[in-house]
Amino acid sequence: MLVDVVAEFAEEVVRPAAFEADKACAAPDELLKASLEIGLPILGVPESLGGVSEERSAMAGTLVAEALAKGDMGPAVATLAPGSVATAIGLWGTDAQQQTYLPAFTGDEVPAAALALNEPTVLFDVLDPSTIAKRSGDGYVLNGTKSVVARGDSAEPLRRRREGSTASRSSSSWSPRPRA
Repeated sequence: MLVDVVAEFAEEVVRPAAFEADKACAAPDELLKASLEIGLPILGVPESLGGVSEERSAMAGTLVAEALAKGDMGPAVATLAPGSVATAIGLWGTDAQQQTYLPAFTGDEVPAAALALNEPTVLFDVLDPSTIAKRSGDGYVLNGTKSVVARGDSAEPLRRRREGSTASRSSSSWSPRPRA
């Protein structure tokens, strides 16, 4: 049922927003707000912390991502990014971190958030990174080869080429069609 709702959302909301999102090099605010309405950021957050699932399911997350990508992969990733951070905090954060940060992901004003792991080799194994952090006293020591992750404003040259273009945006609310 969840995948059906997300597939419908992808067809009716994500796909129509894809062209403008590509042109603007950004996901439209209306799309991100609509993704909150169907609970995308809280799919991996346990019910006890304000989410919708008692146990995280990698398969459910994969099926949701696949259904969203049928709309368009770029905006799909943008709608899933905050949920990936919330899921990581829910899985690996301390109780204090979960209590501090997860409430922000379960409200109406979900923060823009994303995860990135990059190493200076192709086809690296994300489950076996060569750069690791080890606790040392009150802090951590990073060991391994460090790599730079480009900032989000790397799309600025693309925006400059499109000066003068305007994207029409309208505020809308989306909800799935009732099933007969």
